[in-house]
Amino acid sequence: MYINELKNQYSVKRDDTRLIITLEACFNLNEETLFLINNLPLTGLKDDYLKELKTLGIDEPEKIFEKLVSIQVLKEKVSKPFIKRIGSFLFQPNLHLISAKLQENISNLFGTTALPKNKRFISGILAIAFVGVIISSVFLSAYHFEYTKPNTGTHAVLVFLLILAGIIAHELGHSFMAFYNGIGFRPIGFSVYLFYPIFYTNVSGMENLGINEKLSINLGGIAFQTVFMLCLLGLFIASSNSVFMETFKCLAIILLFNSNPLLKTDAYWCYQDVYGYFKSSSWAKILHIIFLTLFFCFSLFIFWKAGQLGLTIIKFIVSQIRHFSFDWSWIRILLYTYILLFLFKGGTSRIKEVCGELKLRL
Repeated sequence: MYINELKNQYSVKRDDTRLIITLEACFNLNEETLFLINNLPLTGLKDDYLKELKTLGIDEPEKIFEKLVSIQVLKEKVSKPFIKRIGSFLFQPNLHLISAKLQENISNLFGTTALPKNKRFISGILAIAFVGVIISSVFLSAYHFEYTKPNTGTHAVLVFLLILAGIIAHELGHSFMAFYNGIGFRPIGFSVYLFYPIFYTNVSGMENLGINEKLSINLGGIAFQTVFMLCLLGLFIASSNSVFMETFKCLAIILLFNSNPLLKTDAYWCYQDVYGYFKSSSWAKILHIIFLTLFFCFSLFIFWKAGQLGLTIIKFIVSQIRHFSFDWSWIRILLYTYILLFLFKGGTSRIKEVCGELKLRL
């Protein structure tokens, strides 16, 4: 059994080809291949696809079928065992939240899809992102951060919703800048990176863009989030409502998290773009050695902190087992066991990242 996963997926014209964009990948295909994708069935046996290819007037259906399989347009349908599906859901969820087509429709509604490409706009996005990092750094270093208990349940809900809105604005920034630079809007999803729940945007397929275009896509999220945060700051000044300031603080932390090049966040991909552009220079090679050293040391720090937390959790689980009772003990044991497994999974993912950076293979 085969599956035609790209059937009716969002696509955008680029030069003489079409980019088909999914939640996790981007395919650069010609119009003829796109025609076959949209006219072949979603699933079927090999004989079914050969029959449909003949119906479409293809002279060598066997050859074309093998070609579609080789470029992963058609894939063998593999059913994951139930245990693996549960494991993926618990430790590596991958949820599709906002489609590229929906974003395009909304953009058409507001007329932003007709914006002409302008180098000054791209420079402005880069400048806003830089300002956002500076403002967040200065604010968090000057502000004595203490946890403030929400005044009411409504207060907490409003802060949560505004943080969510700020994160969505961040991801929409990546997607819009991808469209602005000619590679289409991008779907937004939710998953987990190492130990952290994240929203993400698939921005693959920008290999042939210039350095400024690449940076504007990778920093578009920080730029859009900065504008959102400045609006919150303005609302706080106008109303003195602590909801806006609490949200601003949390979003400043998230912005700086995304500015850490030692994690695979926005700043990491910006560094990779800059290094790839200048890697023939001697100073870039020295800088990359420093980067790899810091990446390795930061990984040791992550392992140390995760190990400390893991050891604490193990001690707690053992104590719960020793004093087991049929009230809530079993629920606490399950919860902390899940967190322990989550830490282990995140740790193994980081080891793979380190090996990838150092060009090693497990």
